[in-house]
Parts: sequence; C-alpha cells; structure tokens
Amino acid sequence: MTGHVIRCNLRGHLGPKLQAGVMMAKASEPQDAEELFGTIAPPKEQRPFDPEAIRHLPPSRQPHYVRMAVKWALRGSKTSLSVSQLADRTGLVERTVRDELDNLVSRREVERIRHGRGLSTYRLIGFPVGLFSKHLMRLRHGIYTVEQSRSPEGDDFLIIQEREELRNGSYEPVGGIIVHVQDLEGFLAELQRRVEEVVLSRVGKR
Repeated sequence: MTGHVIRCNLRGHLGPKLQAGVMMAKASEPQDAEELFGTIAPPKEQRPFDPEAIRHLPPSRQPHYVRMAVKWALRGSKTSLSVSQLADRTGLVERTVRDELDNLVSRREVERIRHGRGLSTYRLIGFPVGLFSKHLMRLRHGIYTVEQSRSPEGDDFLIIQEREELRNGSYEPVGGIIVHVQDLEGFLAELQRRVEEVVLSRVGKR
C-alpha cells in the first residue's frame, strides 16, 4: 500500500485533522545491525541524563527522566539491548530499567525480543517519519495521539496512544496499539462497522 492510498483512506475515515498526523515523509535508511550484544556502554560523561541527579528529583518527576534516559540509550544503539546493557548505558539500576521497559512495551514505544531461556532484548519500535508525523486529538472523554512511524526494517505503521494530561500540562501515555499500514484499510473498515453497531444499539434502546 502506498502513501497516497493511506492519505486517501484517512481522509475518508478520520477527517482532515488526522491527516497531519500520518503525513508520509522521507526517512533515513535503517542502519546496519551489529552482532547481538556487541555494543559497548558509552562513557559516563556522554550521558545526557545523570542518574544521581534523577535520584534526587521529586518522586513525581523521576519517571519522566528515567524514561528519557532509557529511550536515549535505545535510540543510540544499532542493536537491541538487554536490561543489563541498558543499566550500563544509563547508570540506572536494573530494576528501574526493567520496570520502565515494561511501561514502554505496554505503551507500544518499545519492542521486546525474546531469545529463549528467559533472555530478552529491547529496541525502539520505530522512528517518526517526519517532524509533523504525530497528531494530538482531544476528545470529550479522552486524549489521544496518532503517530506514523517506521521500523528499522522499513515497515510503516501507526502508533495510537491514549494519554493522560498531567498538572504540568504534559500528556503522559497510558496505553497504546500499533496498526501496520498494510492493515490500516481493514482496521478502519472494522472500526467503522463496530461504530455503526454501537450507534444502532443505542438508537434501539430509546
């Protein structure tokens, strides 16, 4: 399915505002993969987030910077990383890294790759295809973002996240789903069918 077809489908189903959230943009070619576990932790001075500084932040602010540190480490690696590798790169304790990875996996920002015998590595699910690839939707009963991303293998997909507005004005992800571009037309058709069923059932109860 081409980018042109995607835009047409979204225009028909999701309206003009959401088109900005799924604009097709040229992305850089994926980097060659290195040998698994063949990465070296960067020197401490290269870390943009000091783990000691994070630990001294108020508890309400720590998760935000832990997440940024973990995503920074994943973004800088050409391969998927284990919990221990991420702990080495970020300077955070393994339990903190593992808990944050569980959150990022549930939000569909990070992919868990299982290698057997209880070993897993992690990588970012994808990268935004452009500067305007994410769109925020504030609806009556919820806040959502839709972002078009591209995997290291070159597959395009949408990340749809439910978000919670915090006191500081930011929007924290609380969950998400991924819809691959190849499934988008069928996904929208099934969604539309379900919406029509709900509407009809509500009309019948009046």
